[in-house]
This record gives sequence, C-alpha cells and structure tokens, in this order.
Amino acid sequence: MADAIAVYDSNDHLVISNAAYRGLLKIDQETAEGDVTFRDVITYAYDHRLFNIGGRSFDTWIDDRVHRHRDANGEAFIIQTNDGRWFQSREFPTREGGVVSVRTDITELKRREEELDILRRRYALILGAAGEGILGLDRDGMVTFANPAATSLLGYPDETIAGSGLLDLMGETALAGETAAAPGIVAACRDGRTETGYGHTIIRGDSHPLAIDYYVGPIVESGRIDGAVLLVRDATLRLQYEWTLANQQKELERQVAERTAELVRAVEVRTLAEAALRSSRGRMKGITDSLVEGVVVTDRHGQLVFANPSARLLLECGDVTDIEGYPLDSFVRLGTAEGVVDFSQSPFRNVLDGEVVPSDNDARFVLASGRTLPVAYSCAPLTDDEIGRGVILSFRDIGVLKQAQHETMQSARLASIGQLAAGIAHEINTPIQYIGDNLRYLDSALTKLKSVVEAGRDLATQAATAPGLAEAAERFEQTAARVKVTRLLTELPDAVSESLDGVGQIGRIVLSMKEFSHPGTSAKTATDINRALESTLTVCRNNWKHVAKIERDFDADLPPVNCHAGEINQVFLNLILNAAQAIESSGKPLPGQIVISTRRDGDWIEIRIADSGTGIPLTIRDRLFDPFFTTKPVGKGTGQGLAICRDVVTVKHGGTIEVGGDPGTGAVFTIRLPLGVASVAEESAA
Repeated sequence: MADAIAVYDSNDHLVISNAAYRGLLKIDQETAEGDVTFRDVITYAYDHRLFNIGGRSFDTWIDDRVHRHRDANGEAFIIQTNDGRWFQSREFPTREGGVVSVRTDITELKRREEELDILRRRYALILGAAGEGILGLDRDGMVTFANPAATSLLGYPDETIAGSGLLDLMGETALAGETAAAPGIVAACRDGRTETGYGHTIIRGDSHPLAIDYYVGPIVESGRIDGAVLLVRDATLRLQYEWTLANQQKELERQVAERTAELVRAVEVRTLAEAALRSSRGRMKGITDSLVEGVVVTDRHGQLVFANPSARLLLECGDVTDIEGYPLDSFVRLGTAEGVVDFSQSPFRNVLDGEVVPSDNDARFVLASGRTLPVAYSCAPLTDDEIGRGVILSFRDIGVLKQAQHETMQSARLASIGQLAAGIAHEINTPIQYIGDNLRYLDSALTKLKSVVEAGRDLATQAATAPGLAEAAERFEQTAARVKVTRLLTELPDAVSESLDGVGQIGRIVLSMKEFSHPGTSAKTATDINRALESTLTVCRNNWKHVAKIERDFDADLPPVNCHAGEINQVFLNLILNAAQAIESSGKPLPGQIVISTRRDGDWIEIRIADSGTGIPLTIRDRLFDPFFTTKPVGKGTGQGLAICRDVVTVKHGGTIEVGGDPGTGAVFTIRLPLGVASVAEESAA
C-alpha cells in the first residue's frame, strides 16, 4: 500500500495531500481543498472513529499529536486505527517552515512482529524448560539470552547475565594444568565454527570452580554469521564416573541393571495403563452406543461434541454423519410452558454455572422437522481437557410410556364407568322386575275386575225394574258414568300393556349396558361379535337415533371370536359415534344412514361400519390413525380415539383396521380379526 503523504504550510494549513492520505483520514477532496488545519483534519478523523486512543482523554491526545506535528523532528511513532490497522507516522520540516506528514501502513509488519514475539515466547518457554544450560551469544561473545538452567549453572542472577561478556562470566584462565573454556568459545563465535569441549573448569559467579561440557554452534542469517548458541552441562558426575570407573564397574552395572528394570517396569506399567485406557474408552463407547437412551455432549456454547446412535436416531440427524461442531439448536430445542427455548435460555445452560443439575421426567423436545418428542432427560456438567467445561445431556423417548399411561387411565376410567354402569344397571333391574311383575298382576286383575264390573252393571239393570231397588240401581249407573267406568275398562288394559312394553325396553337397555360395560378379564374370551355390536348400538342409541338410521347386515352363522370383549366394544363405540358425528356435521339432509355388516372371510372375521357423511379426504388418510391427529375443531377431539382403536385391533388382537370410501359419499371402516386355525365354535364341535 502506498504511503499517505500530506504537506502543511507554516500555519498548519493543509496545502496538498495524496489519495492515500485522504482515504486514511476519511476526508474528501472538497474538504482537503478547503481552509483546514492539521488539528481540524485529526479531529475530523477522530470524530469518524478512525483512531484508537486507548484510555487517554481526547484533549490530551490531540494536544500531543499537534505537538508532534509542529515539532517535525522526523522521529517515527506508531498509531493504531479502530479497524485494527497500524501506521508509522513521521513529520519532516520543510525549508519554508511547513511540515511534510508521512503515514506508512505497517499492519503486516506488526502482525509479523506479533507472530515473531509469540514464537520467541514459545521458544523461550521451551528453552526455559530445558535441563541443560543454553546461552545465545553474539559474535563478540556477549550473552544475548540465557535460560534458567544456564543462570543456575553459572551461578549468576538472571538480571546480570544477559548483556555480559562470556569471558567475564566464565573466566579467562583455568586451574593449573587445564585449558580455559571461555576464550575458545568466544573465538568459535567470531569465526562461525562448531566447537565441542569436555571437562573444562570454569569459575562460577560464587567463585566456585565447576567442570563443564559444552557445545558451540554458529547462527547464520542470510549467509552472515550472526553469533552462536552455547550448550553447557555440568560435567561433574561424568568426570566422577570416569574417575571411578575402574573401581565401581560392578556397582555401575548393578545400578544400570536396576535402572533398566525400573524402566522396563515403568514401560510395562505404562503399556498396561494405555491398554486399559484404550479398553476403557472402547467399553465406554460400546456402552454408549448400545444405550437405548440418547446421550449428547456439548461445549459451553451448545456446540455438539458427541452423540451416540440412539441420540442421532431420536433427534432425526438423518444423513449427518460428522455431527461434531453442529449447534444443538439445529437439531432440537426444549419446549416449555412459555414456548420453545434455545440452548442459551434452557435449563441445560444452568449446569455450567454450578446451579442445581436439571432433570425432567415429563418434558418435550421440538425437533428441526417441527415434530414434538416427549422425553425424560437429565443433565450433568463435564470438565474436559479438550473442550473445557461442557454439558452431558441424556434423554429417552417416553412417547410409548405416555401412550400407555393414557391408555391405562382410559382403561381405568372405562372400567370405573363400566363398574358404575353395571351397578346402576343392577340397581335399576331390581325395581324394574317388581314393577313388571306388578304390571302383569294389574293386567290380570283388570281382566277379572272387568268381568265383575260387567256383572254389576247387569245386576243394576235388572234391579232397576225391581220395587225398592230402582233408586240404588240409578245411583250405581250415575256413579259408573261419573267415573267413566266404560272408558277405564277400555284404556287401562292398553296403558298396562304399554307400560309392560316400556319395562321390557328398559330391561333390554339394562342388559345391554351390563354386557357392554362388563370389565372383563385379562384373558381373551369367546365373544359373539353380532351381539357385541347390538349391545353397543343400544348403549349409544341416544347419540345416533336423531341423525341416522341403522342398517344391520349381520352374518347369522358368524363364529365367536377369541378377544378382549370390553376393548372391542370400545372400538365399535368409537367408530359408531364417529359415524354419527360425521353425518351430523356433513350438512346433508337428516337422518343419514349407518350400515353395519359382519361376515366371515376364511380364518378372519370382517366388520364394516359405513356412514353417509362426507368421507375422509385422501390427503389425510395416512395420518388418520396417528396419535393426537384430529380433524375436529379445538376442544372437540383429542386425536386419541382412532389411535386407540388401531392399537386394540392391530397390537392386542393381531388384526387390521382400514379406512375407505369415496370422498363426499361417506367413510367405510373395515376391521378384520383373526379366528386362528379353527374358530372357537368349530373347536367345540370337534
């Protein structure tokens, strides 16, 4: 990028500037050609959020900038912009008393310096951790760097060793009969050659001698010798070993053997530990892969780190094989009473803050497809070297459990209603029996009373001609006329007959209620399907009698079916009530028609319930038996009736249930129940 250059006159007014200068300070050509000073330009740029002045006040900063500008000593200083760029700024005086301002973009240079600084710190850490003394030397043998091991070895504090000469640190002379190490090392630095020394004695900073081994290697930059690296180690132990080698060979062999044995044991232990770790990881993966529960691990931001196969299946991950790095929210979010929440607002996030570990045995996940998944979940915090602090979320699908709970509650409710209905039926049946007996007695008594009354009227007729009885006979006739004996003798038998018919109808209803509501047993029993349908029709007659006529087409030779009678009755009841409701809401003239037929088809019994409503649209037939799916208005249906019917027919009885019929003309539900190899009746006959 070209340098940004501008020229100011002796009064600090901008005279000329190049495009790079105007672009840097965000001033246009018109502003640059106006009557503006250096302070105006800098203030304008600051107002447009160009400069990063750190924690300084604007007034202090602008005064310092104007002072540097007017001083114009050519000294370079660094400025930083808010967009992260760095510039080197220099101000040069002109012969006329003005100032030439030059801005050079050094962002890339700063970036490289930062990278170099990071690299230097990294190498400093590496060198600082080394157990051997390492020193950096220039060509004159001056120390430019020393790691902690070197300062400790030479016996000097850290603050004095850097910048000192090697000859001063290690001494120029040696003990009698020995060669000094420092002069040779300095010469090697100057000549750019490699040199190795063994057993040389130096004088430490505490004036104590120390035997060292050293290695000098040149540092070459762009073909030029730029110093050397000196590696120093304490040679005391090596020399002692060499001095005592002849006398301590056996001890050394023993020590080597012991050390070797320790190393072998350490290697064996480490090998066993690594094998155990691999085995443990394999077992843990095998365990999590085989879990029915879904297990996912996220980092603190909700990014997925791990998901076992069950979790992938439950969350409908589909073709996404490498799930790591995806946000958990892209697959599932938590449904709450306030609505659907993301990971950041969910209870899962609370685990990271050390709050109570959340769990819920009746929650719901909303998947990416929009489908709701009923679950029980639990969270736990995770601290990992790779991801830091994260969350372990385990969950399981409780849809089947909730369905079973619903069905259990429904069955319990129906059983309770059935027991109540059976009790009511029993209580009704007793008074109905003696009412019927009394009505039959009254019917018989009226017949006899009629003959007595007729004989009395004949007697009154005859007495009317007898002296002294005419007045009594007249009173009898008047009384008979007043109470309308003739009408009573005609209408009372009809009233008693109609009452007996009513009692008979009540008896039939009570019997149907008892048969329909019988709670049954856990075992299947032989059931007359035709009679079960009749009982169901009787029980729900009040729901269909005003909207539909029932047409029966029952197979009289239908064999009994081995089934749970109470649950099959419930299926029939649901389908008949649905048919009546479909007719009532169809808008067609009432009454409509419900046709119920039964027949045998080989080893199957087929029951068909057809209505004259509007039928089932083809677009929703595949979903009609899904739990919670309903076409009724809100508050009118739960979407459970047909789902329960399908479960009873298919799961509990091994049958089938299908829906047919032409849209607009009515729906037809067909139930097929298996008879087995032979029907119950046929087995009994055999």
